[in-house]
Amino acid sequence: MSNTKKDGFTSVFIVMIFASIMTVMILFITISLDRSADSLATIVTSNAGASVLTECNKELHDSFGVLAFKNDTSRLSNLAHYYISESIDGINRFIHLKLEAVLVETGDSSDLYYLEFKDQLAALGKKSIVKKYNQKEGLSYFSGTYLPSQIAYSSSSLNPSLVLSRLDSSYTPGSGLFATQYVMSNLTINEIEYVVFGGVTASQNESSCWNTIFAIRCLINCVEEIEDPILWLEAIMRAMEETDQIMNDELQLRNYLSAMLFVMSSSKTMYLRVMDVMQLTIGNGFYFKDYAYSFDITARYKRGEKNGLYTQHHSWT
Repeated sequence: MSNTKKDGFTSVFIVMIFASIMTVMILFITISLDRSADSLATIVTSNAGASVLTECNKELHDSFGVLAFKNDTSRLSNLAHYYISESIDGINRFIHLKLEAVLVETGDSSDLYYLEFKDQLAALGKKSIVKKYNQKEGLSYFSGTYLPSQIAYSSSSLNPSLVLSRLDSSYTPGSGLFATQYVMSNLTINEIEYVVFGGVTASQNESSCWNTIFAIRCLINCVEEIEDPILWLEAIMRAMEETDQIMNDELQLRNYLSAMLFVMSSSKTMYLRVMDVMQLTIGNGFYFKDYAYSFDITARYKRGEKNGLYTQHHSWT
């Protein structure tokens, strides 16, 4: 009798130990699966975001190196949903991860995301520091519909004394310098003059450029400090001759335009006008107002009774 009881207690004890081991194993497996699901959700969300970014405008990229995608959040959300679903289909039978919803948001577009555009120009300009300026035939007329400089208007005036201070000094490395380098490397003289002065025709911008360089040469020749009428007239004539010489020497002209751009590089105006040039060059219904450079992707997943929300930022800049 005692042996029977002893055997019974032993069996119960073994069953309890086995049950405890199974409980621990199930808990361990559950935790492992939760962690696997978390890692998988993070990875597939990230991969989906990277895939959505590749939906860029090919002509804009091929012509100017700028990466931008159509700012249609409904379409972008559907694309992200597709990429995530394709990623988890067939590999989550054991994890049982289910995609509940995906939302892609691009934020406020009222300023045409010019800061992100600026960052791209700076990154491209930094890479092309030793690149010779582009000799392609460019625009000579700068008028069109939905021009960025008209949509997100920003006024700026060019101070000749500030340009003079930059002419013979070294520029401080930074986004302004690199964006200036990009414009100087990728746009023609006519287009650069448009970026600086904003006139509709090349002749208007050339005239504005002449006037600005003339004002700079007057400062260099200290015209305002001359009291003698004869000497004053001589200084004015000398400044006019110097201006004509600079306007007819492309290397000198580029030096002045580069200084002007650098002075403008902290303003929204410069980047909106660069957008104008790109938009007019590409044509065919391309408008920067319809494009963006980054987005936030939010995906909600479910595994059993547990829910997980994942938000990531994806950008070309």
